[in-house]
Amino acid sequence: MKPVTEKSCIHIYTGNGKGKTTATTGAALRFAGNGGKVLFVRFLKGRESGEIKLLKEVGVTVLEQEGLDKFYSAMDDTEKERCLFLTQKNYSFALEHHKDFGMIVLDECGAALKHGLLKVSDITELIFTCRKSFTELILTGRDFPEELKNACDYLTEMQAVKHPYSTGLKARKGIEY
Repeated sequence: MKPVTEKSCIHIYTGNGKGKTTATTGAALRFAGNGGKVLFVRFLKGRESGEIKLLKEVGVTVLEQEGLDKFYSAMDDTEKERCLFLTQKNYSFALEHHKDFGMIVLDECGAALKHGLLKVSDITELIFTCRKSFTELILTGRDFPEELKNACDYLTEMQAVKHPYSTGLKARKGIEY
Protein backbone atom coordinates (compact mmCIF):
# COMPACT_ATOMS: atom_id res chain seq x y z
CA MET A 1 0.00 0.00 0.00
CA LYS A 2 1.25 3.43 -0.92
CA PRO A 3 0.00 6.59 0.81
CA VAL A 4 -3.42 7.64 -0.43
CA THR A 5 -2.40 11.21 -1.15
CA GLU A 6 -0.71 12.55 -4.28
CA LYS A 7 2.44 13.14 -2.26
CA SER A 8 4.53 11.12 0.10
CA CYS A 9 5.64 12.99 3.19
CA ILE A 10 8.88 13.15 5.12
CA HIS A 11 8.66 13.05 8.93
CA ILE A 12 11.34 13.86 11.50
CA TYR A 13 10.93 13.00 15.18
CA THR A 14 13.73 14.72 17.08
CA GLY A 15 14.63 16.37 20.38
CA ASN A 16 16.06 15.32 23.73
CA GLY A 17 12.82 13.84 25.03
CA LYS A 18 11.65 10.25 25.24
CA GLY A 19 9.25 8.87 22.66
CA LYS A 20 10.78 9.32 19.20
CA THR A 21 11.00 5.60 18.43
CA THR A 22 7.72 4.93 20.22
CA ALA A 23 5.88 7.49 18.08
CA THR A 24 7.49 6.10 14.96
CA THR A 25 6.51 2.58 15.94
CA GLY A 26 2.91 3.74 16.24
CA ALA A 27 3.01 5.23 12.74
CA ALA A 28 4.53 2.01 11.36
CA LEU A 29 1.88 -0.12 13.09
CA ARG A 30 -0.90 2.12 11.74
CA PHE A 31 0.49 1.84 8.22
CA ALA A 32 0.97 -1.94 8.45
CA GLY A 33 -2.49 -2.30 10.02
CA ASN A 34 -3.94 -0.71 6.91
CA GLY A 35 -2.19 -3.21 4.65
CA GLY A 36 0.99 -1.26 3.95
CA LYS A 37 4.50 -2.66 3.73
CA VAL A 38 6.95 -1.08 6.16
CA LEU A 39 10.74 -1.21 6.33
CA PHE A 40 12.01 -0.28 9.81
CA VAL A 41 15.79 0.30 9.84
CA ARG A 42 17.48 0.64 13.23
CA PHE A 43 20.84 2.40 13.44
CA LEU A 44 23.08 2.20 16.53
CA LYS A 45 20.63 -0.03 18.37
CA GLY A 46 21.20 -3.71 18.93
CA ARG A 47 19.14 -4.44 22.02
CA GLU A 48 15.85 -6.26 21.47
CA SER A 49 12.87 -4.16 22.49
CA GLY A 50 9.17 -4.75 22.93
CA GLU A 51 8.15 -2.54 20.04
CA ILE A 52 10.53 -4.27 17.63
CA LYS A 53 9.14 -7.68 18.63
CA LEU A 54 5.63 -6.40 17.92
CA LEU A 55 6.61 -4.87 14.57
CA LYS A 56 8.05 -8.21 13.46
CA GLU A 57 4.91 -10.04 14.59
CA VAL A 58 2.72 -7.91 12.32
CA GLY A 59 5.00 -8.42 9.31
CA VAL A 60 7.12 -5.27 9.33
CA THR A 61 10.56 -5.83 7.81
CA VAL A 62 13.11 -4.83 10.47
CA LEU A 63 16.81 -4.35 9.75
CA GLU A 64 18.83 -4.29 12.94
CA GLN A 65 22.45 -3.92 13.93
CA GLU A 66 22.87 -7.14 15.86
CA GLY A 67 25.52 -7.21 18.52
CA LEU A 68 25.57 -3.48 19.13
CA ASP A 69 24.68 -3.19 22.78
CA LYS A 70 26.55 -0.05 23.81
CA PHE A 71 26.67 3.61 22.93
CA TYR A 72 28.87 4.60 20.00
CA SER A 73 31.20 6.58 22.27
CA ALA A 74 31.91 3.40 24.27
CA MET A 75 32.75 1.26 21.20
CA ASP A 76 36.29 0.31 20.33
CA ASP A 77 37.63 0.81 16.79
CA THR A 78 36.62 -2.68 15.64
CA GLU A 79 33.06 -2.19 16.90
CA LYS A 80 32.90 1.23 15.24
CA GLU A 81 34.03 -0.29 11.91
CA ARG A 82 31.32 -2.96 12.21
CA CYS A 83 28.77 -0.29 13.08
CA LEU A 84 29.78 1.74 10.00
CA PHE A 85 29.52 -1.36 7.78
CA LEU A 86 26.07 -2.31 9.11
CA THR A 87 24.77 1.26 8.90
CA GLN A 88 25.83 1.64 5.28
CA LYS A 89 24.56 -1.84 4.40
CA ASN A 90 21.12 -1.15 5.87
CA TYR A 91 20.94 2.33 4.32
CA SER A 92 21.84 0.84 0.92
CA PHE A 93 19.09 -1.75 1.31
CA ALA A 94 16.54 1.00 2.03
CA LEU A 95 17.68 3.01 -1.00
CA GLU A 96 17.72 0.00 -3.32
CA HIS A 97 14.37 -1.42 -2.19
CA HIS A 98 12.40 1.79 -1.58
CA LYS A 99 9.79 0.84 -4.20
CA ASP A 100 9.00 -2.38 -2.31
CA PHE A 101 7.70 -0.44 0.71
CA GLY A 102 5.05 2.18 1.30
CA MET A 103 6.86 3.41 4.41
CA ILE A 104 10.51 3.46 5.40
CA VAL A 105 11.71 4.32 8.90
CA LEU A 106 15.33 5.21 9.71
CA ASP A 107 15.46 4.99 13.50
CA GLU A 108 18.37 6.90 15.07
CA CYS A 109 19.24 8.47 11.73
CA GLY A 110 20.29 11.63 13.59
CA ALA A 111 22.91 9.73 15.58
CA ALA A 112 24.17 7.98 12.44
CA LEU A 113 24.66 11.41 10.86
CA LYS A 114 26.30 12.86 13.98
CA HIS A 115 28.87 10.03 14.12
CA GLY A 116 29.65 10.19 10.39
CA LEU A 117 28.10 6.80 9.63
CA LEU A 118 25.80 8.46 7.09
CA LYS A 119 26.09 11.77 5.22
CA VAL A 120 23.43 14.42 4.81
CA SER A 121 23.69 13.77 1.05
CA ASP A 122 22.68 10.13 1.69
CA ILE A 123 19.51 11.25 3.42
CA THR A 124 18.66 13.92 0.86
CA GLU A 125 19.08 11.26 -1.85
CA LEU A 126 16.68 8.96 0.00
CA ILE A 127 14.20 11.84 0.50
CA PHE A 128 14.25 12.58 -3.23
CA THR A 129 13.90 8.89 -4.09
CA CYS A 130 11.03 8.34 -1.65
CA ARG A 131 9.15 11.38 -2.91
CA LYS A 132 9.42 10.10 -6.50
CA SER A 133 8.12 6.64 -5.56
CA PHE A 134 5.42 7.88 -3.13
CA THR A 135 7.11 6.18 -0.18
CA GLU A 136 6.53 7.74 3.23
CA LEU A 137 9.85 8.33 5.06
CA ILE A 138 10.29 8.74 8.81
CA LEU A 139 13.59 9.77 10.41
CA THR A 140 14.28 9.77 14.16
CA GLY A 141 17.12 11.00 16.33
CA ARG A 142 18.67 14.11 17.75
CA ASP A 143 20.61 16.96 16.22
CA PHE A 144 19.30 16.93 12.66
CA PRO A 145 20.89 19.55 10.44
CA GLU A 146 18.67 22.45 9.36
CA GLU A 147 18.89 21.27 5.75
CA LEU A 148 16.99 18.10 6.63
CA LYS A 149 14.56 19.87 8.95
CA ASN A 150 13.71 22.22 6.09
CA ALA A 151 13.22 19.29 3.69
CA CYS A 152 10.63 17.49 5.82
CA ASP A 153 6.86 17.88 5.92
CA TYR A 154 6.37 16.87 9.57
CA LEU A 155 8.81 18.02 12.24
CA THR A 156 8.05 16.88 15.77
CA GLU A 157 10.37 17.81 18.60
CA MET A 158 10.18 15.76 21.79
CA GLN A 159 11.13 17.84 24.82
CA ALA A 160 12.37 16.30 28.06
CA VAL A 161 10.69 18.21 30.84
CA LYS A 162 11.18 15.56 33.51
CA HIS A 163 12.62 12.04 33.28
CA PRO A 164 13.62 9.62 36.07
CA TYR A 165 16.90 8.90 34.26
CA SER A 166 18.21 12.14 35.78
CA THR A 167 17.71 10.62 39.25
CA GLY A 168 19.67 7.49 38.34
CA LEU A 169 16.82 5.18 37.29
CA LYS A 170 18.07 2.90 34.52
CA ALA A 171 16.10 1.98 31.39
CA ARG A 172 13.31 -0.45 32.23
CA LYS A 173 12.08 -3.29 30.05
CA GLY A 174 8.56 -2.60 28.84
CA ILE A 175 8.90 1.15 29.44
CA GLU A 176 12.09 2.38 27.76
CA TYR A 177 12.78 -0.71 25.65
